[in-house]
Amino acid sequence: GFVRQSISIAFFMLAITNLINNNKKSFLFLILISSLFHVSSLIFAPLYFFINKPNNKFNIIISSAIFIIIFLVIVFLYQTKLFNLYNIYFLDATNVSNFEMPKGASFRIAITFIAAFIFFIFRKELIKNANESKIFFILSLMTVATIFVLNFFAVFVDRINFYLIP
Repeated sequence: GFVRQSISIAFFMLAITNLINNNKKSFLFLILISSLFHVSSLIFAPLYFFINKPNNKFNIIISSAIFIIIFLVIVFLYQTKLFNLYNIYFLDATNVSNFEMPKGASFRIAITFIAAFIFFIFRKELIKNANESKIFFILSLMTVATIFVLNFFAVFVDRINFYLIP
C-alpha cells in the first residue's frame, strides 16, 4: 500500500507542478495516472476548478463535462475498491477489529499542521505565484480540517495527510 501510495504522491506532485504552471490538461492526466496507483489521490482532482476559473460559460461546461466523465470512468473502474475503501475509511472507522489503527497518524498530522500554520503566517513572503498560493492555501486548509476529524476517521486522515505534506 505505501509503495503504491508513494508512486501516487509522486504523480500528484507532478500534477501540482503542472497546475501551478497553468497546464490544466496535464494536471488532470497526472491525477488520473496517480489514481491508478492509489485511488485516494482523486480527492484532489477538484483543485482543477480552483485555479484560474474559466471566464465563460462554454469553458465551465466543457471543464465540468471533462471532470464528470473522468470521475465516472474512475468510479466505474474502481467501484468495488471504492466501496471497500468507503467501508474501511468511514463506516468501520471506529471498529478496530477490521484493521490496525495508524499509530503515528497524530504525529504526522501535527508536523503537517505546523507547516500549514507557518504557511498561513508567511504566505505573502513565501509564494509570489497566484496559482501556487491558492493550491497551498487549499492544502493548508485541508490540513487544519484533518485535525478535527482525526479521532473519527484516523485511517482516512492518515492516508490523505501524505498528500498534504508539501
